[in-house]
Amino acid sequence: MADPSSNPGSGLRVLKFGGTSLADPDRVRAVAAIVSARAATGPTVMVVSALGGVTDDLIAAGQSAEQSDPEYVSRLQAMRARHLKAAADLAASGVDERIGALFDELDDLLRGVSLVKECTARTWDQILSFGERLSATLVAAALRAAGTPAEACDARDLIVTDDNFGRAWVDVDASRGRVSERLGQSDTLQVVTGFIAATPEGDTTTLGRGGSDHTATLVGSILGAEAVEIWTDVDGVMSADPRIVPEAFSIPSLGYDELMELSHWGADVMHPAAVHTARDHHVPLVIRNTLNPEFPGTSVVARPSDSSGYPVRGIASIDDVALLRLEGDGMQGVPGIAQRLFGALAQERISVILITQASSERSICFAIEPVDLDQAVRVIQGEFALERGAGLVDDVVVEERRSVIAAVGEGMRETPGLAGRVFGVLGHSRVNIRAIAQGSSELNISMVVAQEDCERALRAVHRAFFRPHGRTVQLFVAGVGRVGAEFLDQVAAQRADLSERGLELRLVGVARSAVAVLEEEGVDLDGWRDALAEGSGALRDMVDMALESDHPSRLFVDATASQDVVEWYEPLLREGVAVISANKLAFSGPAERFESLREMGERGRGVLFETTVGAGLPVLRTIQDLVSTGDTIHRIEGVLSGTLGFICDRLMAGEAFSAALAEADRRGFTEPDPREDLGGRDVARKLVILGRVAGLPIELDDVDVERLLPEAGWVTGTLDEFWVGLPEVDADFAARRDRAVEDGAALCYLASIEDGRASVRLASVPTDHPCAGLASSDNLVAITTHRYAETPLVVQGPGAGPEVTAAGVFADVLRALAESR
Repeated sequence: MADPSSNPGSGLRVLKFGGTSLADPDRVRAVAAIVSARAATGPTVMVVSALGGVTDDLIAAGQSAEQSDPEYVSRLQAMRARHLKAAADLAASGVDERIGALFDELDDLLRGVSLVKECTARTWDQILSFGERLSATLVAAALRAAGTPAEACDARDLIVTDDNFGRAWVDVDASRGRVSERLGQSDTLQVVTGFIAATPEGDTTTLGRGGSDHTATLVGSILGAEAVEIWTDVDGVMSADPRIVPEAFSIPSLGYDELMELSHWGADVMHPAAVHTARDHHVPLVIRNTLNPEFPGTSVVARPSDSSGYPVRGIASIDDVALLRLEGDGMQGVPGIAQRLFGALAQERISVILITQASSERSICFAIEPVDLDQAVRVIQGEFALERGAGLVDDVVVEERRSVIAAVGEGMRETPGLAGRVFGVLGHSRVNIRAIAQGSSELNISMVVAQEDCERALRAVHRAFFRPHGRTVQLFVAGVGRVGAEFLDQVAAQRADLSERGLELRLVGVARSAVAVLEEEGVDLDGWRDALAEGSGALRDMVDMALESDHPSRLFVDATASQDVVEWYEPLLREGVAVISANKLAFSGPAERFESLREMGERGRGVLFETTVGAGLPVLRTIQDLVSTGDTIHRIEGVLSGTLGFICDRLMAGEAFSAALAEADRRGFTEPDPREDLGGRDVARKLVILGRVAGLPIELDDVDVERLLPEAGWVTGTLDEFWVGLPEVDADFAARRDRAVEDGAALCYLASIEDGRASVRLASVPTDHPCAGLASSDNLVAITTHRYAETPLVVQGPGAGPEVTAAGVFADVLRALAESR
């Protein structure tokens, strides 16, 4: 074909395939189909890596040979058999002899290593070259078998380097003529060996990590390719490692600098040197997936188009680094410290990954690969031996098992507040940042964290920047009685509306006392009852899931009356999980615990418990607003039980006590055992919570409680026995009602707190009292304050029933989410 190097728009494409794309004969066939289809439409050059896993096998064989371990022989035989079998599977005729010759050559080389028990860098490059040479032979034969004329091309005949074995430097000028002559003039598709090259004297060299990518971009730049396609096993460059971040997605387009940054910081896509070559010669790159060839992948150009609106393009990480810190009072204001430090490291060929320096100039912090750690410490200690002896510089501080996370994107330059967002989300995810670096270009923010925190940090940062479908919240619900079940049904009914507002409440855990169902992808809100019926987990399993999740938005809803569930509030809040509670036990227990929970809620995601008093009425929020704006609470009184309010209303209407209670139970106003309502203890707990929110130091034992039932004996016995004997009290309650009517008053079960005295009792109140006119199950709270001295502030409405209580829980959930944005 004509030389396309003189015509950059000639349509030539260079297609490079890595080892994962060539893992087995089936994948080689798929690759041959891709290349054949491309070659049929225009000039094409192919670059290949070794078959998947072969480079590792060569390294293992070389190490065995260096130790004179005869195991290298069996490794060599296994590799030979694999390649010959692949040739047979691919119907690649005429290559067995070539494969055999290559393995004979490798056998001689390894035998020599075994005899001298030494493998130099030069010899290592020779050993490693066999992977690509064998691969090119096989792939070219597979292409011919598929009907596309092709031949293997040894890059050692094309690319000239220095003799820095293991990481050779390419002499582009010396390589240009060879590449143009061989690849630019051939009418047969050339399958070029990636990764390997040669010195001017013909000694084999390798290009180091990402060498096959470098070969492809070098060939593409010399030939003026229309594009270089890098074929891998993922759908282009991903926004994060999909093995760690399930929500990761393919980035449609990137700039060269963005890809180089992501590659430097651990994104396993292309080596920065390969991207650098493409950028300098304006060769577009395309990253595509061999397993999904129809997917367009990621294009990499100088000025990418971007309609996503995300200032950050991707999140990458280096999983294992060592963090070193040189510090001392003698470093302040002394010129040349950094030059000496990094100059000493450079002389030993130790690469520095990240650098940050305190503004006081008292310390310099930097990260290196762990393999260089011991040597780096020796070099630095030696360089600053005099200063250390004089106490001007301290010994090097070393932190091992650290990881670096980098957020990369051109749009970061124009977007304020990104660093704050990163630090905030990592704080909420309980990740401590050990060091921070951000260049003046603002192309990336890099952070060092503990290695065990790396995956959690990656997921948290990714979610902070990429929310294409709005905000997703993990929801855990304990208790599916009347209130819990109604709450879930209300959430299900509001899904569409919430989605329009960019909010998804994902039910990942739901539990009752003996069983739980857990599903990270979400339990069907319409079918949660069926799912729970088949659940195999336990309530504790759901709590553990909430504690261990690294999702940034987690809500735990307690719709139980269980003390066991209450004991998990503190651990949940410490781990950043918001607690929404309809359970009065935690907030009416010891005052010290109440204050502790409120303080933890203020520091973390929040603890909301509006429905512990007044069901769905905004009673606690009203008192909180009064107190926070400087008002003083003098008195609180009212009817705090919808159940008992309903009974008193029916009594005043002439109904028998037993009939009124039975009706309340039928309507769902009572607890499953109505004796819990009649003892007055529940109302006392609500009064305690009211008092504490008002700022009053009150304990449950401080409340003077009059039981509604006249005999303590009613508490004992079975529930059936209770219902049978209940009509015995009807006459007593009828008499109390009659006396109230004679006095021009009304009966109500009144809770009050004033001047530090608290009581709950069946009271006869005058007709002008706010509680005298209550109807049905309404609650009422009258709050007398400095501002509301003449006429109390009154909050009134339904105070019982699963529907209004569940609505109150739902409102608390939405409020918690609004406060945590």
